[in-house]
Amino acid sequence: MQGTILILQRLGERKKQKWNKSMDRKYVSSSNIASIGYDSMNQVLEVEFLNGSIYQYYDVPEALYEGLMAADSHGKYLNEYIKRGGYSYARV
Repeated sequence: MQGTILILQRLGERKKQKWNKSMDRKYVSSSNIASIGYDSMNQVLEVEFLNGSIYQYYDVPEALYEGLMAADSHGKYLNEYIKRGGYSYARV
């Protein structure tokens, strides 16, 4: 069991390293988020915050990205469905 967990952790680390670069993002009207991007082929969501920090969230289904872009409040949607959804992430 520990071997399986270690392999999964390493796969996650490789994925983070592979996508540790920025992507094209769309500017949004938000009190906390500046822009949002999505790589549908690899299911990577990228969020740039107004303070300049950029985070990538991994294995995020495209439907959640579409919901985030359509939400009345991008910040509330991000917190409710992405952050609380347990998706792994990294600051880039």
